Amino acid sequence: MNIAKRIISLIIFLALFAVSALRINTVLNYQDDVHSRAEFSQFYSLPSDILDAVWIGSSSVQEFAIAPVMYKENGIALYPMAFGNLPFNATRFLITEIEKTQDPEVYLVDIRQLAYNCIWEESIRRVTDNMAWSDNKVKAIQAMTSDWERYYNKNEIALNEFYFSFYKYHNRWNDLSEADFVEDKNSFLGYFVKYGVSPFNYKEIKARFDAPEIPISEETQHYLSDFLDFCDGLGKKVIFTCTPNCLSEDKFAMYNYAKRIITNRGYEVWDLNLEAESIGLDYSMDFIDPMHTNNCGAEKVSKYVADKLQQQFGFANHQGDNKYHVYEEMFEKYSRKSKEVRLSKTTNFDEYLFKLKELNGYTAILSVRDIQGYSLTQEQADLLKALGFDNADTLLEHEYHSFVGVIDGKTVVAQNIGNGDNGYGNTEYHGMLNDMNISVTSQTLHSGDKSSINVSGKEYSKNMRGFNIVVVDNTTGGVIDSVSFDTHVPEFTCTR
Repeated sequence: MNIAKRIISLIIFLALFAVSALRINTVLNYQDDVHSRAEFSQFYSLPSDILDAVWIGSSSVQEFAIAPVMYKENGIALYPMAFGNLPFNATRFLITEIEKTQDPEVYLVDIRQLAYNCIWEESIRRVTDNMAWSDNKVKAIQAMTSDWERYYNKNEIALNEFYFSFYKYHNRWNDLSEADFVEDKNSFLGYFVKYGVSPFNYKEIKARFDAPEIPISEETQHYLSDFLDFCDGLGKKVIFTCTPNCLSEDKFAMYNYAKRIITNRGYEVWDLNLEAESIGLDYSMDFIDPMHTNNCGAEKVSKYVADKLQQQFGFANHQGDNKYHVYEEMFEKYSRKSKEVRLSKTTNFDEYLFKLKELNGYTAILSVRDIQGYSLTQEQADLLKALGFDNADTLLEHEYHSFVGVIDGKTVVAQNIGNGDNGYGNTEYHGMLNDMNISVTSQTLHSGDKSSINVSGKEYSKNMRGFNIVVVDNTTGGVIDSVSFDTHVPEFTCTR
């Protein structure tokens, strides 16, 4: 009897140890700023067998495919299984992992990573550290580390550090934060919002599309050949993509080489570079760097690919189906985040006021310092009136008007305008909004020359000449933007 109890106790101990070890393994692993952990965790949380399609690739997919937007476009359920610098030889293992819980009709596989040799520790860990423990994970580790060893002359790779990542990252204990244990709030079914603008000349980029072929490397040719063999036996539709980019002629030459190999094997290639005009891409505004689109460009690509998939496969529209509620919820979260990011990157005063009008669920606080500005136009006054400040025409007077404006959601809480007499004026607002203590002061040139926007005891105003604006999320109480526009000068200088 005592022996049986000991055996049972040992089994319970080993089970608890195994569970604890696996949990530690998910915390003490490779961390990056491109949300690699969330790629898997959000995939694993999906209900079984809901995906119509999966798009696999490197950041060439991760920063292009917005699954909630694609769902909103026509009800398609797609998931982008994508990681920065994804080694192409990881693709088959990702498909194997996906097939355990999902049965997508089509796989999209991006070819841009074929123009690079991305086999190094960081790129391997982005995949394997976050993959659930299984025979597939073991095989993925063995395959990728073997190639890393062979092609980069790496010796004595510590496989135990890949099987159990806490061997590698056990010293992260002191660096752990809440973010290591909770859901990634900035990942939206594999996509995270990035915004900025790097302008490119479309005519110059377009001239590279027909570049004479340059062979991809020997090892990537090997990976591609092996993967095509894998696809032959998969029993699923596989379509290869090449996402829009502004890279060198050599890269396009490599894409063309890979495209020929793929099409000769009987597979379809969607080269979205060739469809840039149909997508509606603006090369002067829609890219953040030569390799990636910004949020605006990604939305265009996502909607286009969703429509292209729908036209070719006729997927059912899942909108309204409770089984797909995660897509509905993620779209709402994504929509809020994208508006926040776009607002925080806007440097044009007119555009900023227009975007403020689009926001819902936020408090916008405006305060003038020194002078509201002699460069204000009727158009800008009209934008202020559209926000609800119906006395905005007063600000067009060439006088020193203090001004405090507060909007809670779509409701104007305050619009206090000073009389503008000889540069003297002091306008204030103090109140509680959404559990936030808000205190605002606007002082013109000769009455203190100050802007103050205090939210829950913390000062956020840039305190610059002209309009100072602070925007607060009513749900979290977090400040999403603090900006000033010098509306006294024609260029309306923006400061953050």
